[in-house]
Amino acid sequence: MNAEPDGVSRRRVAQMAGVGIAAAGLAAAGARSASAKESGSVGDSQSEQATTGMSAGRAGNPVNLGVTTETLTFNVDNRGSCKVTVRNFGQTATQGIVSLKVITPYYVNFGFTDKNVPNSNWSFLYYDPRPHIPSILEIKLPPGIAPGGAVVVDVPFVMDPAGPVIPASGRATATPAVGSPDVDTDIVRNTQQFGVVRQSSPPVPPAARVNLHFTYSNVALPLGRATDMPVRFWNRGSARTKSPATFVMYSPFYTNFGPARSLPRNMKKLYTNADPSVPEILEITVPAGILPMTRGGILGVGSRVPLVPVAGGPKGIEMSSAIIMPGPSDTDSDLTINIQQVVCLLV
Repeated sequence: MNAEPDGVSRRRVAQMAGVGIAAAGLAAAGARSASAKESGSVGDSQSEQATTGMSAGRAGNPVNLGVTTETLTFNVDNRGSCKVTVRNFGQTATQGIVSLKVITPYYVNFGFTDKNVPNSNWSFLYYDPRPHIPSILEIKLPPGIAPGGAVVVDVPFVMDPAGPVIPASGRATATPAVGSPDVDTDIVRNTQQFGVVRQSSPPVPPAARVNLHFTYSNVALPLGRATDMPVRFWNRGSARTKSPATFVMYSPFYTNFGPARSLPRNMKKLYTNADPSVPEILEITVPAGILPMTRGGILGVGSRVPLVPVAGGPKGIEMSSAIIMPGPSDTDSDLTINIQQVVCLLV
């Protein structure tokens, strides 16, 4: 499934897609040492859920958080910032910390590293300098967001100049922090994708004979049940791939990948977290030898991505994003089609 416009909000996607997900396509839009706070070790997060203040059955201070984002626009020096607004639509002020999580688009990272985080309330949940693997930043907002009130955070980013002409999108999510007395009564607007615009001239495409992309099949994802999403990897170039390629995807809101112990050998979690509002990051090694589509024969290489919506999460359309990257012996002629958004329907 190939996507169309980048940076489209979930509500807009719902309008475009109607009741089903089949209308789909959000745009071909559009590294890692673990942070000290959260390790990137592979785990089975759905079996050890954290208390995130988002369970309708848990007593506490009722709030109603929402997130809106502006477009991330990079200047000619490939630097930019994105304003993220966290609002409280509830009837009472927040009493605890609000956790704002920001995940980077592919070929984009934050405007600082894990060695020079600019604010004591900011910390990396996961940091990776490699362009095809997203980093995750947590920003802790202090208590006291009044009913109808808002907090605006300006997050700096830097873009890899070798990135695609049409950059990928990122995501921001706000929830009561783990252990907060606040309980979010409605989590349908807690997360939003943000689009990216570049003003610098993209690099001249290399003389390459490989041009990778992927497609996926829409599947309904019942809450609390593991469902495989079929995905297939293709080569639009003129020569077969010489090296194994890498497919990377981060999980939709309130959705995990399958348990680590059940994943096949070519699949691993780069990052997992017991808080289901924090995305997991999955990596799949795609075997070498993907034939060109123009050559006939067996086309593409198939795999399946196991997705598990966490009980207590929202129903409806949620967004993710994924990328297929060539191996070290291959050069890709067009990174734009390597990346696309993934539309998931939680039922």
